[in-house]
Amino acid sequence: MKRAGELLVLVVLCSLTGLAFAGEAAKEFQSKLETFRAEKHYGQAIALLNDEIKKEEQANGPNSERLMRLLQGLGGAHMELGEFSEAEPSLEQAIRILETNKGPDYVDIAVYLMDLESAYLQDGKADKAEAAAKRSLEIIEKQFGPDDARLWNYLRNLSLAYTASAKHDEAARTLERAISLREKAAAKGNEKEPEGAVFRVELAEAYQAAGRKEEAKKQFESALATLKQATTDDPDEPGILPYVAKAHLGLNNVPEAERLLAQSIEMSEKKGRLDDLGGVGFLEIAAKVYGQMGNAAKVQELEQRVKKIRD
Repeated sequence: MKRAGELLVLVVLCSLTGLAFAGEAAKEFQSKLETFRAEKHYGQAIALLNDEIKKEEQANGPNSERLMRLLQGLGGAHMELGEFSEAEPSLEQAIRILETNKGPDYVDIAVYLMDLESAYLQDGKADKAEAAAKRSLEIIEKQFGPDDARLWNYLRNLSLAYTASAKHDEAARTLERAISLREKAAAKGNEKEPEGAVFRVELAEAYQAAGRKEEAKKQFESALATLKQATTDDPDEPGILPYVAKAHLGLNNVPEAERLLAQSIEMSEKKGRLDDLGGVGFLEIAAKVYGQMGNAAKVQELEQRVKKIRD
């Protein structure tokens, strides 16, 4: 399972520097961007990207592929710094370019819409997030059909938008479908747990928020059994422990949830995962679980730590 908080900005910037841009000026840009990426100087990377975007638009017009990728990189960099409102225009413009060049149902648009949905959610724009998530799902369904295993992640994203709007029954139905697709894929050897169990934790939380307590209990118990096995199989991986804590919390086992959260943070610190932007996602998940416990002091501590990393 991928650890929480993997750097979107690193992925985006790596994709930019990996493009074969021609010319000495482009090579110099790539070299500088790679240096900023390696040294984690994201503010300087943003300034460089903004300057390069202006040059690219002047040289090749408003719809070049390189401009689209530069805008995607700029949006991703802003998101990693928690600047979600600043990220949105760049991501929106990148999508418009892709639509112009490839058509409204081009499959990569769905991926870009997922990033945009994430920015909208973090910016408190639940309605826009829901619209982006629905459209990305529609594109994938049109390309691959309604029963393709690739839909599960898009369904999960839509459930997050529903949850942000307190549409808990809709979130539950969406997650039920995602889990069904994952289980079919797992039966064919295409998907592996424990990520499916993480979905069950989220489904249980949706049931719980909708007042469906017995259904929530069953899902928490089912998820916990799988997650416990996962931690036994890979005892040195802390990324899954917050979800194990969530399952315990859902079953009212607060002391065990607190113990697991503390353990996950300690293990992540020892592995050096909380020293930069890569640890932000992990710390945010932990803060949310502490918030569910009502531990305001711990939430404040982790939020301050996230702010310090981003600053």
